[in-house]
Amino acid sequence: MSLGKRLTRLRKDHNMSREDLAKRLGLSYWAIAKYETDERVPSPDILSKISEVFSVSVDYLLGLVDDPNPAQLAANTNEQTKDRLPDWVKSLPPDMQQFVDEESKHGWP
Repeated sequence: MSLGKRLTRLRKDHNMSREDLAKRLGLSYWAIAKYETDERVPSPDILSKISEVFSVSVDYLLGLVDDPNPAQLAANTNEQTKDRLPDWVKSLPPDMQQFVDEESKHGWP
């Protein structure tokens, strides 16, 4: 499915008009129309804003993955990571836990 079709589906699923989405993104109606008809591709900044508005990943918008909610995958990965980590690491913030886990794969004790 193209970016335009995914964007159209997301917008309609959220009961938003093109005008509503344009206002939220600080764009014109016509910019949204061109994105939805695949006449133009949004810049990386706009893609990021779109992903935030709809709580989906940029990879989903671009059609690289079919799961629109990668946070669920990240949460599952974090739980698996926690099972492998020593207790003292589990008390760290999640991003630090992930850092320690990644470093331990490279021989860090």
